[in-house]
Amino acid sequence: MAANEVTIIANAGTYTGLNGTAIMYVGTVNGKYAWFYKFLNTTPDPDVEQWSFMSKDAFLNGVALGDATYHSGVDVNSFLNDDAAAAFLEPVTGNPWKVKTVLNEASPVLPRLYGQQPFYSLRGQGINTIDGNTASFSNNATSTTVTGTTTTTTTAGGTTTVTAAASNSSASFLDGILPASVITFINKNAVWIFIAMLVLAYLWYTEKNKKGKKKSKFLGLF
Repeated sequence: MAANEVTIIANAGTYTGLNGTAIMYVGTVNGKYAWFYKFLNTTPDPDVEQWSFMSKDAFLNGVALGDATYHSGVDVNSFLNDDAAAAFLEPVTGNPWKVKTVLNEASPVLPRLYGQQPFYSLRGQGINTIDGNTASFSNNATSTTVTGTTTTTTTAGGTTTVTAAASNSSASFLDGILPASVITFINKNAVWIFIAMLVLAYLWYTEKNKKGKKKSKFLGLF
């Protein structure tokens, strides 16, 4: 893929405007994810549909107004936020956001308006079926290590890999001593177990003081 060429992946959102509800497509350009849609340019005669770019801020403004929706697997905040001067755009009369080149327009062509099509059911030519349960599109590159056993890496292209299973270091010393279910219970309820131990300790000190008939402060507090 050459620089500034757009590849359409699939429909993953909608945006309602004056001429109906547009289908928002996730696509890539210069290795980054972005929103693309088909704009009906009414300046030419006859009207013409043109592939166009929508910036992150413009889309999120639509979300705030209740005009835009998107699939949960889309990390909108990481999408491109270029202005009309972006190198992959060629502004024309009536449409400052026109895309220069779309490489994989499907045949028949992808629709402009939303017609209850499920997310990821409309895909650019050459794009395989996408599972909406696992779909993830983000430009954020992160690498996180948990207790030295798990490394999760998300590249700018949206690929996520997990190299090992997560382990909680707080219970590592119990491995091999207690069943896994017990360790999981301890991890999930550590705070309550600690509080219960404090209460039991307080009751034990209270009972001890009653028998010894002397007063002392529990943990130096009361």
